[in-house]
Amino acid sequence: MKNILLKYGLWTVVTILTVGLVGYIVLLNTFDIFATPDKKVLNYKCDYEGLRQAETYRLEGNAVTNSSINVSVHLGCNGRERKDEKRIFTADNGSVDDKDVTIAWLTFDTLTIEYKKGLRIFTQLDKVVYPDSTLNVYVTYKELE
Repeated sequence: MKNILLKYGLWTVVTILTVGLVGYIVLLNTFDIFATPDKKVLNYKCDYEGLRQAETYRLEGNAVTNSSINVSVHLGCNGRERKDEKRIFTADNGSVDDKDVTIAWLTFDTLTIEYKKGLRIFTQLDKVVYPDSTLNVYVTYKELE
């Protein structure tokens, strides 16, 4: 009797562990819980001399993050994604609209960012510094109703 109980108990434990392992593998392969969000470029504008490019883009959320709107500055103005991106503004509010943030170059070195009231702001830099000081960018912000 004891031997039969031990035998069926062992098979039950092995079956439960096997089903649990298969379920866990299926869950990881089916759902992108921690996947990197896709980047959707909303708008980009070059400064007057084509040395820098300001770009507004949206990062879609995943299972653990909200979607957010970001503004970054790159050197050069050819519309391609570059590695020297300097993120100067990041905001979200749960349901971000593509028109919640707008950018415009006021002067050669001043970028204006207008954003809708109610956004939760995570990053808000006032100046972007480059090794060549003639490329530095000053940022002004305007909150819209």
